[in-house]
Amino acid sequence: MEKYKISKNVPLPKPSRLSNSFPWDDMEVGDSFFVPVNDVASLGSIRQTVYFSNRKRNPKAFRVVFDDANHDVGYRIFRTK
Repeated sequence: MEKYKISKNVPLPKPSRLSNSFPWDDMEVGDSFFVPVNDVASLGSIRQTVYFSNRKRNPKAFRVVFDDANHDVGYRIFRTK
């Protein structure tokens, strides 16, 4: 009895476009942008996106913080270095 069925020629899904939609390369130190909470599955996914962006764009550095200062709730990403 087979527990798992083997599939052949199934294409690999495209990577998430979340990171590609952010203006990483256009930012200067001190700049930030806001991501509404409904645009992100979880805080973990946004933090992971920022983490990998930091590794990919070294020596540039970015930081994510929760932002509910305005009427919108979400995350603000800052370029720190």
